[in-house]
Amino acid sequence: MQNGNYLARQPVLDIKLRTWGYELLFRAGIENSFLSKENNYDGDTATMSIINDALLDSINDLSQGAKSLINFTRALLLEDYAQLLDKENVIIEILEDVIPDKRVVESCVRLKKMGYTIALDDFFFREEYRELLELVDIVKLDFVAADQQERESIVDKIKPYNVVMLAEKVESYQDFVHAKNMGCELFQGYFFSKPIMVKRDRIQESKFAKLRLISEVNSSSFDITKIEAIIKSDPVLTLRLLKYMNSSYFSFRSEVTSIQKAIIMLGPKRLKRWTTVVAAADLSKGLPLELLKESLFRAKFCELVGESVENNDLVEEFFMVGLLSCVDAFFGMPKEDLLRDLPLSVRVKSILLGSDDQSLLYHSLEIARALEFGMWDYVDNISKSENIGSTLIKNAYIDAVNQSNEYIALIPISS
Repeated sequence: MQNGNYLARQPVLDIKLRTWGYELLFRAGIENSFLSKENNYDGDTATMSIINDALLDSINDLSQGAKSLINFTRALLLEDYAQLLDKENVIIEILEDVIPDKRVVESCVRLKKMGYTIALDDFFFREEYRELLELVDIVKLDFVAADQQERESIVDKIKPYNVVMLAEKVESYQDFVHAKNMGCELFQGYFFSKPIMVKRDRIQESKFAKLRLISEVNSSSFDITKIEAIIKSDPVLTLRLLKYMNSSYFSFRSEVTSIQKAIIMLGPKRLKRWTTVVAAADLSKGLPLELLKESLFRAKFCELVGESVENNDLVEEFFMVGLLSCVDAFFGMPKEDLLRDLPLSVRVKSILLGSDDQSLLYHSLEIARALEFGMWDYVDNISKSENIGSTLIKNAYIDAVNQSNEYIALIPISS
């Protein structure tokens, strides 16, 4: 695999599970992996690369106007590189191994006077942090490194300070509830994409119809009769499609009143887009919007990887593998029950159910998941086995983020 850079982001949600911001992750070349001393990660290089992207406005593609948390080493903090960044949208995140000595405190004082927001990463209370706690705005509590008793002890000691607590590496709904009860206002982790199981009889049939519709429009056969039947089975979908076809977006001379005619007039490409937006939005009602973003991102990323392979006539399978990778979280049911009656290929179903078939289809989803967590070594290993260049992965990542954001922008928030 060729040497290159990787970009990624991890969402930060507020207490209402709305997207508040993203921590931006960067891997500067194949020789760097996780941000840790053990792996000899060059944190200065990584942050400088992000700063460079910010100056070129590339960060806007990832954050879409949300807050961006960027890691700062001691060296970059002391050299005032943070002052190159937009103070309204960027959070300066001081890494846990930065010793809060006089020079570091002075740097933070300068940033605060200029209006910057400062966060402390992976915080464990020590006496030498008291002066810094008077300056910072956000303190991040690591839910993996600290057990419940340690977390509660940290919270008790920082309560006197005017800081917002951010719970990071929150990987279950139980962790989320515990963090809320401790007073955390921000949350980072993939707990929102893990299902809370409910009884099957609570699943609304209209939701299942929308899932089947997404599957059908992405099928290579594009069976108009089946698609028409699914849309007609849901009055809301029927109404929305007809309103869409008769909107000012098209301005047809005569009114479109037939579902079959609407399907034919739209064609596979535009119908796929409309379906993804409308049906996926309904599926995500009552759930964090970030869950829908994650599913759409994975769908587009896998599709773009699939399209990069010559003579690949099964690109729709890549899209479906990504889109349905979180389907259990949408419904609160096991994937086995949800996928049983969907018109998906045996291969797609087996991968979604955890089968490791070592195909490009399987690996495209694995790469998407690994990028979300900044698992750079894993991305390298998979990419090398499939002979996928890092430039392709980086471009697919950015394109998938942009396209999924476009889908999200079309969704009425009140729907």
